[in-house]
Amino acid sequence: MAKKQHATEEREENSGYERRDLNFRSLMMTAIGLLGLMIFGLVISWIVYHMESGEAPKKGTVVQTFVAPGGVFHQEPRLQSDPHAELLVMRAREDSILSSYGWVDKKTLVVRVPIQRAMEMTVAEGLPSVEK
Repeated sequence: MAKKQHATEEREENSGYERRDLNFRSLMMTAIGLLGLMIFGLVISWIVYHMESGEAPKKGTVVQTFVAPGGVFHQEPRLQSDPHAELLVMRAREDSILSSYGWVDKKTLVVRVPIQRAMEMTVAEGLPSVEK
């Protein structure tokens, strides 16, 4: 008889899983804690929702965003009053710089030449070679 009981205990130990019962009290305390945490989160969400819902427009009203009360779109501060005209002025200024002679730095005697003339000079003189 003792041999049968000993063999059964050995089989239970080598079965690969734990045979003891679950701690029911710990399981229930965890479940109650999680339920309480969920209820707490819902109550806080409900309170915040009702605190902020007073500022929301009433149901059925049309909300116009980005429009002033007078119906004028707010564009302040105005960075450019006429971007197209300013672009044309900028391109004209750049074209005059690229097609004229001028000083870049008088102290170091660096000058600016028109692009067409710079290309002619490069073709005549050639590009500098890089020696290794």
